[in-house]
Amino acid sequence: MSGVGAAEGGFSSAAGTSTRLRPTFARAAIGRLKELVRLGADSQSSQVLSLESGSGILVGQLARAGLSCWALAYQQAVALELKRSLPQVRVASAALSALPIRSGGIELLCISGGFELALTESALAEIRRVLRCGAALAQVINLIDGSVPWVQNLAALTPSAGSRSQGLEAQQVSACFAEPTVELFPNSVPSSVGHELDRLRADLHAAVMAPELQTGVLAEAKELLTAQADSSGSLERPQHTVLRYWRAV
Repeated sequence: MSGVGAAEGGFSSAAGTSTRLRPTFARAAIGRLKELVRLGADSQSSQVLSLESGSGILVGQLARAGLSCWALAYQQAVALELKRSLPQVRVASAALSALPIRSGGIELLCISGGFELALTESALAEIRRVLRCGAALAQVINLIDGSVPWVQNLAALTPSAGSRSQGLEAQQVSACFAEPTVELFPNSVPSSVGHELDRLRADLHAAVMAPELQTGVLAEAKELLTAQADSSGSLERPQHTVLRYWRAV
């Protein structure tokens, strides 16, 4: 299996794990996105498009908040899973450079992952085409709070994996969009030593770290996390939901 087939197979086998490891976004952040829609039009008739890379967490929250949602999936396997898990959401499988939506038909376009895919010239032009003037392009992500000491110590163990984290900076994505706005919403979630080690294991794998080095890092991380946890192995994961949005001009 290779290429798209491998990606789809990987998604099919790991969908449950992906959803389990990814927390939901702060309710206040979802409320703010709903306010952005209301600023432009009636929320009952406004269309919201969410670019989904797998779990459907964001579009599910938006739909449950009462917004009329589309989900765009890059892979057919992702589209099929979203249709199964979110029957109230319209799902399309299409390229970001060729959205199956009329010009000006979207009030809010949200991306929770793979934001770099939207930063190409052709993709931004297509996003701008489907957005009404004044509508918003929004990136929604959960970021761990790096000011917490144990988080800093954990990050120090994995500089190559940690370097992939996204900061709070937000550049102007193109001349078609106004200067960005950045807002943070507290979103700490219950976690556990095992849960955090699963996250770290996924980061180390993505960073292509040698197996013997992974074993050493995971052992140190387990010791560090165990010192932070209660007797049952539970701890609090300190994080924020970060909302960045750009108005279409």
